[in-house]
Amino acid sequence: MSAQQENRYDGRAAVENFAPGARSSRPRPRTQLGFGLSILLAVAAIFRFYDLGLKPPHFDEGINGHFVMTIWRDGFYSYDPTNFHGPLYFYLCHLAEILFGRGVESFRIMNAGLGVLLIYGIIQFRRFVGQSAIWAAWILALSPAFTFYGRYAIHETLFIIGQILFIYGRFAWMSRPDRLSLILIACGVVILLATKETFFIFLGTWAIAEVMIAGLERIERSHRPWTSFSSLGKLEQWGLAKTAVAIGGISVGVLAALFSGFFQHSEGITNFFRAFQFWSATGTAGNGHEKPFYYWLELAWQYELPLLIGLLVSVFATLQLRSENRKQRLLLLAGLGHFLAYSIVPYKTPWLILNFWLLAFFSFGGQKIGTWSYPRFMQFSARVAMTVLIALGAVRSWRLNFRNFADAREPYVYVQTTSDYTAVMGLLREKISKSPDFKNSVIVVMVKDPWPLPYDLSLFPNMRYAKLEDVDKDPKLLNTADLVLIDGSLLEGLQKVFPKKFGRIKFQLRDAYLPGWALFDYDKFQSVLPKDVALEEATQR
Repeated sequence: MSAQQENRYDGRAAVENFAPGARSSRPRPRTQLGFGLSILLAVAAIFRFYDLGLKPPHFDEGINGHFVMTIWRDGFYSYDPTNFHGPLYFYLCHLAEILFGRGVESFRIMNAGLGVLLIYGIIQFRRFVGQSAIWAAWILALSPAFTFYGRYAIHETLFIIGQILFIYGRFAWMSRPDRLSLILIACGVVILLATKETFFIFLGTWAIAEVMIAGLERIERSHRPWTSFSSLGKLEQWGLAKTAVAIGGISVGVLAALFSGFFQHSEGITNFFRAFQFWSATGTAGNGHEKPFYYWLELAWQYELPLLIGLLVSVFATLQLRSENRKQRLLLLAGLGHFLAYSIVPYKTPWLILNFWLLAFFSFGGQKIGTWSYPRFMQFSARVAMTVLIALGAVRSWRLNFRNFADAREPYVYVQTTSDYTAVMGLLREKISKSPDFKNSVIVVMVKDPWPLPYDLSLFPNMRYAKLEDVDKDPKLLNTADLVLIDGSLLEGLQKVFPKKFGRIKFQLRDAYLPGWALFDYDKFQSVLPKDVALEEATQR
C-alpha cells in the first residue's frame, strides 16, 4: 500500500469509524463534529479547573515550589540527577507564578491547562485510528487518575504530552514523511528527556512494539515499509535529511540550555548522563515505594475499568488487527509493554498509571476486528457498555476530586497532606485578612519532615525551624512565638516550659505521619480559633 493510499484509508476510516454502523459513509457536518468535541473538552476542563484550591498542597507540590523558589533566587534551575525530574516542568511552574501569582494554585492552573491539552492531543489521533480516539479521549477526560493527578502540580501530565507528540509525529511520518512530523517527534523527545528520567522506559517499549509488529506482519505476509521515504524524489529526500539534521541540532541545543540553567550551570549537562545510574538504583530498591507486581491491576480494578479492559484485550487485538490497523496495533502493544515494564520495577507510585494511556485505544469502532466481523447488535451493546463504564468513572472522579481528595482510604490519595493542614493554614490566613500585620507573625516549625510547609510559609519573614533543644537554649523562643507547629512526641516536653496560654489544634501533616499539634498564641488568635479549642496554660514556675 502506498503512502497516498494509506492517507486516503486513514481519512476515510476517521469519518466512517466516527459513526460505526451508519448506512452512509458521508462525513457528518462539520458543526456537529466540532460541537461534540467542544463538549468533550469542556467536560475535561470542568473536572480539571473547578475549585483547584480545594485540596491541601501535596508533599511533592511543596518540593516543586521550593525548586521554583530557587529559580526566582538564582535565575535558573540547577539540575540535580538525584531529584529524578528534569528542569522543564519547574520552568513552566515559574511561568505560572509570573502569570497567575505565587502559590500552589498557580502551578495547578498550569497543570490543568496541560491536562486539557492532553485530551485535545488524544482527539487528534482520530486521523489515524478513527473513533477509537474519541472513545479514548472520553475515557481519559473522565478517568479518576487523569482528573485527580491533573489537578495538582506534578510532572506526569507534561510527560504524557511528550509521549503523545512523539507518537503522533511518528504516525504522521509513517503516513507521509514531512518536516512537520519530524518537528513533532523532536518536540516529543525534548519534552520527555527534559521532564522525567523514565523517558527510556517509554522509548524502549515503543521500539520493542515496532519490532514486534514488523515481525507479526511478516508472519501474516502483510508487511510493508514503515515509511514511504524511499518513494520520495531525491531532492525531497535530501531536503528532509537536512531538516532532520537541523531539527536534531536545535533539539540538542534546547536540552543543553535547559539542563545547564541556560548555560549558567554547565554541570547540569554531565549530570543528565548520570541520572540513569541514580534512577536505576532507586527504581530497583523502591526506597519506601515498593509495590507488588499486581499493584496496577488492583488500581485499575478499583478506578480504571476501561484501561483494565484495554489491557485484557491488548494481546488479542494485537494479534487480530491486520496491517491496515498497524497504528492501533502499535498503541495497544506499547500500552501492554508499559504495563509490564512498570509492573516489573518495584518502585511504584499511583500517578505512574497515567503512562498506560495507550490502553484506552482498545475500542474498534468499525464492524470487525481483524478478519472477524461482528453483528450490529454487538456493536451497539459494546458502545452502551463503554458509555456506562465511562459514566461510572465520571462519578468516581467527582467523588475522588471533590469529596475524598484527602481520604487516606483512597489509594490515589498518596503521600497527601491532610485536611488538618488546610484548617490550620486557614486560621492563619483568616487572621491575616483581618489584621495584615500578622503577616509578620513569628512561626516556629518543629516538625521533622515538614513538606509542604517550607514553600507555603516561605513568605513569612519571621518563620524559623527549631528543635526541642533549641527551646532549652533559648527560653524566649516560645514566648515570642505566635504559632508553633510540632510533632506529637514533643508536646509533653514543651508543656513543662510553656510561657503563655496556647490554643491547641490537631495538626497531622500526612496520613502516614505521626499526629502533631498547632499551638496558637491564644490571646492573639482567640477571635479566629474554634470555641471548643483545647487550651494549654502557662507553666507555673
